[in-house]
Amino acid sequence: MDSEARRQTYGERTNPSWKAYEATSHKVWLLKEVKVIGFSPMDQQMRFIRAVMERASNLQTSVLKDYVPCEDCEKIGVLPRSERLPAERTFPKCKDEQNRIVNQLMRDKAYPHVQIIFGN
Repeated sequence: MDSEARRQTYGERTNPSWKAYEATSHKVWLLKEVKVIGFSPMDQQMRFIRAVMERASNLQTSVLKDYVPCEDCEKIGVLPRSERLPAERTFPKCKDEQNRIVNQLMRDKAYPHVQIIFGN
């Protein structure tokens, strides 16, 4: 498989930084919306989202979406995340789990300007 075909099939691997201190400069962010696709209630993602809510005073909406597997992954038989990860690390499906995540994100702070939406 040549490099172009590999890139088309597998995409580009990225390694985002989930280190909260990298997101906590004194600069105010002008974000109105942030989307996290492939959300999992892991500590790194929760700290990152909290840091964004603290820095972005104009933030109105935080959209948390589940990971959607690509067709190529399904073709080669990759197991869904819900079957690969422990239950506490998978996308919150029911309202109680979602409320627990919202409470954890809002922990000890009020962000009345931020609406958290769970999407599919």
